[in-house]
Amino acid sequence: MAEQSWMPIGPFPTAYVHWHQTRERGVLFPQEARRFVPLTARPRDTGPNDGAGEPPAPPGQRLPPGAAETLEAYFDEGTLEIPLPEGSENDAFEIDRSWLPDQATLDALAAAVSPEAVITGIVDTGIAIGNARFQAGAGTRVLASWQQGAAWSGAGGGTGQSYLPFGQELYKHDIERLMRDHSRNGRLDEEAFNRAARISEPMRPLGQHDVEFAVSHGTHVLDLAAGAERDADDLYRRPILAVNMPARHSHGTAGNYLEFFASLGVLRIVALADAIWFSIPEERRNGLAQFPVVINLSFGMQAGPKDGTMDFERIVRAALERRRGNSPIRVVMPVGNDNLARCGARLRTEPGAGAEACETSVLWRILPQDVSSNFVELWTEPTDLEPDDLFVQLHAPDGRASGWIPANPGFYTELSPALRLYSGRTVNDTTGEVRYQFVIASMPSHFAPGTGVSGPPPEQLMPAGAWRLRVRTNLGPLDILAHIQSDQSTLPQGAGRLRSYFDHPAYRAFTDATDRAGDGCLPSGQLRDSYTRPYGGSTDIHQEPWASDGPIQRKGTLNAIASLREAVAVGGYRRTDGRPAVYSSSGFAADAPSPDILLLEGRDLLTVLMPADDSPAHPGLLASGTRSGATGLLRGTSMAAALATREVVEALLDAPADVHIGTQSWFLDRIAEDEASGAFPTGDDRAAAPKRGQGRMRPPESAERAAPRLELGRFANPAAPENGP
Repeated sequence: MAEQSWMPIGPFPTAYVHWHQTRERGVLFPQEARRFVPLTARPRDTGPNDGAGEPPAPPGQRLPPGAAETLEAYFDEGTLEIPLPEGSENDAFEIDRSWLPDQATLDALAAAVSPEAVITGIVDTGIAIGNARFQAGAGTRVLASWQQGAAWSGAGGGTGQSYLPFGQELYKHDIERLMRDHSRNGRLDEEAFNRAARISEPMRPLGQHDVEFAVSHGTHVLDLAAGAERDADDLYRRPILAVNMPARHSHGTAGNYLEFFASLGVLRIVALADAIWFSIPEERRNGLAQFPVVINLSFGMQAGPKDGTMDFERIVRAALERRRGNSPIRVVMPVGNDNLARCGARLRTEPGAGAEACETSVLWRILPQDVSSNFVELWTEPTDLEPDDLFVQLHAPDGRASGWIPANPGFYTELSPALRLYSGRTVNDTTGEVRYQFVIASMPSHFAPGTGVSGPPPEQLMPAGAWRLRVRTNLGPLDILAHIQSDQSTLPQGAGRLRSYFDHPAYRAFTDATDRAGDGCLPSGQLRDSYTRPYGGSTDIHQEPWASDGPIQRKGTLNAIASLREAVAVGGYRRTDGRPAVYSSSGFAADAPSPDILLLEGRDLLTVLMPADDSPAHPGLLASGTRSGATGLLRGTSMAAALATREVVEALLDAPADVHIGTQSWFLDRIAEDEASGAFPTGDDRAAAPKRGQGRMRPPESAERAAPRLELGRFANPAAPENGP
């Protein structure tokens, strides 16, 4: 491997963004995708037509100071360009000015909503805002929808919104006008509506295409979280604020830009909710403080510090702080679906025979025919080590090895034309504790010609096979968390990504005769989980003890951006038997190389389990397809998180001023009620907290879609014997 020389990461906000901008961009993206968008944030004294020296907007109208400072790195025109479709950018955006619409728009929105409303916010992709499940009568419940990847249109003679950094925002009156324009005989032409609303952009190869399919993630999730028949009661109190993020390929191969888009989405929902509230005349507010807001963000990343120190978590925390002691804001996220992906390992450096230094290692398998980059993150426990006491070494499948590379926070080094090592460090804002980070980034192992991409030269392709990652410390044992980052294709609707994974001889993928507890047992050959209660048993089996099953663990695979303690982290279970979904990620547990590996400031356990599957034979949950009247099936903890969002909204509708609703303790109380009710066939499953969190809840009744179609004659009650065949 190449001799190491360090280079600064510079102003790039993360190692992933740096890798994307300096390595992937020129060779892995279609030609049209290389015209990335530079985002600018003009200082106050250079804003066009605004007058030099004009003071910044009041705090409630602009980005919170902490968020603005964090996000400003993405608005560096000279260094960074964002993978948005060309024409989406507003090159006159000013980060310290108001990013709210005009007062007339806010007044119109305030007049259209009840002061006793509870706002459901959603940040997702492919939200079909014209779907009948989000309507009320002949109108819409969607107060606003920010289409982040849509053309901004200012330069093209359209209605560019100067207060947005990119994309276009549609408001209730805009949506309803488009619905009227594209309706005939009372029926909405949803295809024409979606194109006019820039939710579907067939003429832009890198634009939005999710709603052109039968089922889209955002529509499905929003239906579970807030969908209703348009003639249902009380829809005036159930408005929606939506953020349609750009298509997934704009997020980067490792979610490089997910934090950026999601952070702005959450901040946008909070800012609009507050601005609409304060546009309601005081005499209409009924003594209430502000709108309660419940935000569903069904996205995530696997690798990260998992201690609440990611930029996204800091920004969400700042938004929540604005409402402390006031009407609640709740952020609901899935724990993720990575439980079986072999993407997490817990390591501990130990002294070798006759050696003063402590070492540990793990195998990282790169798959052949993989057309996407791969990433591993290594995180130390909080430590007093100096950078030159911590080292990393990589061994290639052909036996070549790098030297021992010391930590050097803020810098990166090229290990080969296909491999790069980044070194970082975080300092906890609360405790002052220091943790070191390594990010190992690799190019794809394969390039598929004919995709409109030039592709890397052969020497820049990553050799497939088993790579050994070694860590060494000079001053005693140290605990290390290792995670393989989420993996996405760089091509629109692209396939061919094959996620790398950790490997170890002790890792067991399936159950065997050793999986017994008391008088219960699990059949051999089932997918192994972190914890499982045998059928007929009364005790949970811990299925991956660290001492016997090795460092590759399902425990700790929860979503990195759901590690914020203030968020609601939701896992999934099966409705038929109440058993946790095997793919639903697990929290941390005390079973580790040493107990203090878990003593971080972030989340160690998930909050609650909600349904994610109907049954083993019918995985997933039914909800609306992209078009009105259609029904689709999707599975995953995103669906469970949507149901938890709905549950919190329903409770707040009954008590909008109750700041306890949606907190961890509120969920614990509700879980205790549901578990005690005997609603679950497998009884009280709260024992194994890393898998089940605080326990399970029944889904809200309003989310049920399987209503009887016939209510007369022998089909009135199919369960009754006299109505049988």
